[in-house]
Amino acid sequence: MWAIPPERLSLDAGGLHVWRASLDLSVGVRERLDGMLTPGEKEQCGRFVRAGDRTRCAAARASLRVVLAKYVPVDPQSLPIAAEASGKPFLVSGDIHFNMSHSDDLVLIAVSRGRRVGIDIERIRGLRDMDAILDGFFSDGERASLRSRTGPERARAFFLFWTRREAAAKAIGLGIYEAFARLDLPPRDTDTTGFRVQLPLSRTVTDATAGWWMRDIHPAPGFAGALCVEEANPEPFLYSLQI
Repeated sequence: MWAIPPERLSLDAGGLHVWRASLDLSVGVRERLDGMLTPGEKEQCGRFVRAGDRTRCAAARASLRVVLAKYVPVDPQSLPIAAEASGKPFLVSGDIHFNMSHSDDLVLIAVSRGRRVGIDIERIRGLRDMDAILDGFFSDGERASLRSRTGPERARAFFLFWTRREAAAKAIGLGIYEAFARLDLPPRDTDTTGFRVQLPLSRTVTDATAGWWMRDIHPAPGFAGALCVEEANPEPFLYSLQI
């Protein structure tokens, strides 16, 4: 399912590539990747309290630069990456859109030409405060669907719904709390072919929406993932990043 990319990689207008990479890297690889980060990125990753979180943050950001450099002909460290007010990163020039998410030792990176995109990955696990999260973030339909399930199946469905919400929030560039309050996603079970959703059009107009496409992806056993793409439903090419 996750293929080694071809030597000559091309991304047509409207196309979509999704990359998966491991963050469990040797010391030598980590040191090489650290050299690709900007001082600002090193500072941001250095704010994490736990050493493992700092290491994974740096590896994820460097992996993003390695991937984007396959589409933009510049050195990975020189890529002009900036951030929107919501924190969503973007390339200052060109028509490449991207988004990244990581959980534990896995990172997913979505790259599209000409279409905004959001992606999320979460390790499936038990949560003590799941009921409180349901009441605070999910729709009536999602809550009913989740509360009809028990044990591992409930945890799986919870993160299925959560990654969809995260992917949508990141795609439209709204903060998670602001976006979640305005999202009403269908509580359907796993759908890897794609289904249409209506997402907020802007931060200022509360009742205007636009059509997007959502699909679930399988990053690895024990993980949930979701992908949200503007206007169309392209079949993603799934690539494994070899560093």
